[in-house]
Amino acid sequence: MKTARTTKSEHLTDAEIRALGWHALVDKLSPSGAVRFAVQTERGHGDYVELRHQMLGDLTVDELLERMRKSAPAGPPAARPRKKKSEPASSRPARAARRAT
Repeated sequence: MKTARTTKSEHLTDAEIRALGWHALVDKLSPSGAVRFAVQTERGHGDYVELRHQMLGDLTVDELLERMRKSAPAGPPAARPRKKKSEPASSRPARAARRAT
């Protein structure tokens, strides 16, 4: 009977743990699934609560919303330019031939 080989994690560096963990995720989830998992579990860095207090102080939600309304440009949001519809592939060679003459 074949036994599973286990790695003693207490003897591994943090970098080795991350590498082995990443390979396990890729093996089980595929590369794109591993990336999706990593994005969902990223903790970031710093102290958000402290940063928020430094930036906003004791501002209430209503005061913050009022500031946002005052700083927003007037009128409806600018419309994005529409992409030009692509022409059918069958008309491209004929068009190219017309330009060549």
